[in-house]
Amino acid sequence: YFFSFQIMCDFDMMVGITKTSLAPKMQVDFITCDCLLQSRNTWATEHRSEIIRALLILATSAGYKDYTSKYDLNIFEKEVLTLFENTNVLIGSYDENECLIELAVTKNNPAYLNHMVKNIRNGFLAGYQPELCCDGSGGTYFLHNDQNVKIAVFKPSDEEAYAENNPRGYTKTIQGDDDDSSCPTTSSLRAGIVPGEGYLREVAAYMLDHDGFSGVPMTAVAEIRHESFVPSTNKIGSLQEFITAECTIDDLSPSKINIDEVHKIAILDIRLMNADRNAANLLCRKKMDGSFELIPIDHGFCLGSVCDVAWFDWCWLDWPQLKKPLSDKSKDFVLNLDIEAEVSLLQERLDIGSKAVDCFRASSRLLQEGVKAGLSLHEIALMCCRHDDAGEIPSKLEIITSQSEGL
Repeated sequence: YFFSFQIMCDFDMMVGITKTSLAPKMQVDFITCDCLLQSRNTWATEHRSEIIRALLILATSAGYKDYTSKYDLNIFEKEVLTLFENTNVLIGSYDENECLIELAVTKNNPAYLNHMVKNIRNGFLAGYQPELCCDGSGGTYFLHNDQNVKIAVFKPSDEEAYAENNPRGYTKTIQGDDDDSSCPTTSSLRAGIVPGEGYLREVAAYMLDHDGFSGVPMTAVAEIRHESFVPSTNKIGSLQEFITAECTIDDLSPSKINIDEVHKIAILDIRLMNADRNAANLLCRKKMDGSFELIPIDHGFCLGSVCDVAWFDWCWLDWPQLKKPLSDKSKDFVLNLDIEAEVSLLQERLDIGSKAVDCFRASSRLLQEGVKAGLSLHEIALMCCRHDDAGEIPSKLEIITSQSEGL
């Protein structure tokens, strides 16, 4: 494992420059780089930061300190861009103890995800460290590009609440089989969720959000190492694109949100039995037409091995939109879900436990049957969650799943 600096060309070919490929032809420094990048060449403009760093790395390794190029700008630009388009070698390598970022494959890694990873690498190279977020019960880090702009959110598994390296003081104690737990203990913030597995649920929410129906931000399993981490070792966790939004639903009246936007969130949370849909986990982003779209984030407490979600876990439960009929688009989405294929995906790709999968299967089936019967999402949600004041009386879904376990 090592951190390599790479350039993505227009034709999606990974290319680079080495000292041996360019040094014999010319001597370069920042002035030469800047001349190239201030030209009107479209490709050079689009890849400004990458070219600067590639050529600076080259110049540094070659020991060039003064501008002594023997070529005029046009020849220099032509030769450099030719090298960029026709070579397939590493620009530079960095000691494996400094930083690393690797992705696991999810949804075949969309091109934008690979582009985001490249920008994170550039940010590391520019000296921007992972920034620990002040909110939440676990370690959540903002990652930046080389312009110090937030572009991703990383949640290491070993820093989740009650995991071994939690930075908030939530300490881990010994417990038996967490997958069989039916109540919260000192080693878990939520029954049925094993500390250190929340990151898998973050990824599961994205993978189950087919065609982006509910708007879950792009998420993947990633392995990252950076010297600022404690301990400074490889960390496995969820890597999610950072979403810029005007506010959260805490700062906006739900009456400003249209019916379909509310329904898409309710459908997601019912399917996943999300136990943490508070108002801070719903971002509100303004669209070109002036309306707002909802962006759901923070899914570490979904897909639990017990169906103990209560009414206060779903901030949208009492919104009037929930009692309105579903649109044809929403109905089609729900009725076309292949639940058994999704179960296989959860088990084979993310190794989600059998009890959690059983709960997912039950809630998804109840959602489908409820939609077929013409029920509103409000009626379906009330069957899935505890709705007494204290949230202690088992829901109809809990009762059904408990009875099925005894068969």
